[in-house]
Amino acid sequence: MRSIFTLSLLAFCLSSQAMANVEEQKHQKTKDDIYAGIQAGQSSADWDILNQAQSQGVNVDETDFAYKLYTGYRYKNAAIEFGYSNLGSVEAAVPNAKAEVEADTYSLSAIALMPMNDELSFHAKFGFHAWDVTAKANSTKPLFTGSARASDSGKDPVYGFGAMYDLGNYRFRLEAERYEIDKVDVDFISAGLAYKF
Repeated sequence: MRSIFTLSLLAFCLSSQAMANVEEQKHQKTKDDIYAGIQAGQSSADWDILNQAQSQGVNVDETDFAYKLYTGYRYKNAAIEFGYSNLGSVEAAVPNAKAEVEADTYSLSAIALMPMNDELSFHAKFGFHAWDVTAKANSTKPLFTGSARASDSGKDPVYGFGAMYDLGNYRFRLEAERYEIDKVDVDFISAGLAYKF
């Protein structure tokens, strides 16, 4: 009789543990979603030509407002993301003359996530982007008035890190990225919001 009672108690404990495991697995939702979002912040260019110009007394503004539109697919702790970024412009000016360089880019990146809990996670990203740069210059000197325009394009790496916070169907994100553009490094620090479908 005692052995039957012991076996019954053991079976009850095992079944209770199995039910608890099932409930825990239900609680740990699989992160699997398609999302789209927007980021906005500030870009800053690191370019040797700008440093040389500043040392010669040229007025240089190497920061600007920048924004990004993106969409991606997340599965568990990894994601793949496609985005368009307008990285703003860099300006250099002297009396009667001004030059401006603008950049925008399309990127494809892989993202690795490190969840802290069901809502908060940190991430790192690496990918490549196809950039397009346009340079414009104009002069209003008394003996010469005119303008010039040139453009260039190419492909280079993009990488970064940040944090995400999920709240229902919304995902808040802070991010720091670096876009390599030929011999220029453009840093983009941004905050934004994505919607999960």
